[in-house]
Amino acid sequence: MTKTTLSSFVTLFGLSICLVLVVGISVSANSKSSGIIERLMATITTQEYKEGHSTTTINNFYYQSNGKVVTQFIEPHNFIVSINRKGEYQVYDPKTNVLSQGQNDSYRSDVLFFNHFLSNRVNDLGLRDLGFVLDKTSFEDQLMITEWSPNTVTGDVAFKAVLVHRDHLPIFLGYEKLDGTPIRKMFFYNYQAIANVHLPTTMTEIHFFDNGDSTVSRTKYSDILVNEFARSDYFDFKVPADAVLEK
Repeated sequence: MTKTTLSSFVTLFGLSICLVLVVGISVSANSKSSGIIERLMATITTQEYKEGHSTTTINNFYYQSNGKVVTQFIEPHNFIVSINRKGEYQVYDPKTNVLSQGQNDSYRSDVLFFNHFLSNRVNDLGLRDLGFVLDKTSFEDQLMITEWSPNTVTGDVAFKAVLVHRDHLPIFLGYEKLDGTPIRKMFFYNYQAIANVHLPTTMTEIHFFDNGDSTVSRTKYSDILVNEFARSDYFDFKVPADAVLEK
């Protein structure tokens, strides 16, 4: 159960080498108080297409500024994932009462993809943090196109990136190998204004594999609520004390 579910969680939220930033969101929330967004909740639906088959994943997402993130997966399987800033994770199956837990820096809550938008760090979407340097900037119609190269070519960063903005908002981010072979393409659209932050409520990703196969996934964020409007017991979710630890 746990390897599959944790892998699904990682894929869904893009916890990869491509996306890094620090939690600490300083915005004016659409609430009575201003300052950081202390809580955010949303429903996330992802449809993935591969080799003519389609799968749909639905989950409820609960974020807190203290670094705790709880995700309640509803379809196709019911399980709950909790992570924090330290990369400590718990994957709990309420049907079997089985718990898997551990620590991995790749699962830290401060690398969640949407944080780039919540923190208004949309100029480079974390590329500089990954060791990329701006190589070229060009303009086409209403688009600003920036090309990024790795400062040091290593086994981990053996690719380059292209980032496209329209009206100061990113609409495309693509990664390709140094020989031009595509690795990943991401499209952002249907932006929604939340306080002074603009979030893309729809994201389409295409992953390319070395064997020529590819997968296409479309993720939609809906029912987004923040601060005092975000109310759910899942913000304080704790794994039952009698849960069985998976060996």
